[in-house]
Amino acid sequence: MAHDGGSDHRVRYRHTVGHGFDLCAYLVHRFPSKRIWPPRDFKSKIPTVAWGLTLSVYTAAISLGLSVWKEGAVPSSFLWVSGSAFILVGNLVAWRGAFAIGLKTTSGGKGELVTTGLYRYSRNPK
Repeated sequence: MAHDGGSDHRVRYRHTVGHGFDLCAYLVHRFPSKRIWPPRDFKSKIPTVAWGLTLSVYTAAISLGLSVWKEGAVPSSFLWVSGSAFILVGNLVAWRGAFAIGLKTTSGGKGELVTTGLYRYSRNPK
């Protein structure tokens, strides 16, 4: 079987992402007074940066999933249909929840306890 080098690339990608998370955890632990979350001031760019980082993590997760797409034994048509359904339902639930408590509160701002809708099952905000 010919080796295309693609799996080596994916392994390096996974290690790079893992080291990025390790570095973030270390910095938060080592310098707690310098943390950026939750934001102290919503006039700053921190909430925008935080949402950008969140979307970057989602993009990285999708990219990683696509990079190993053909390595499984499951037919790709099944993966596209079921994956799309999970993404759609997951986003509907997540965005409905985010708008229910407000984007400012979702971004780490102070908010009132919400006990209706999806939040009757969990305690939000913290």
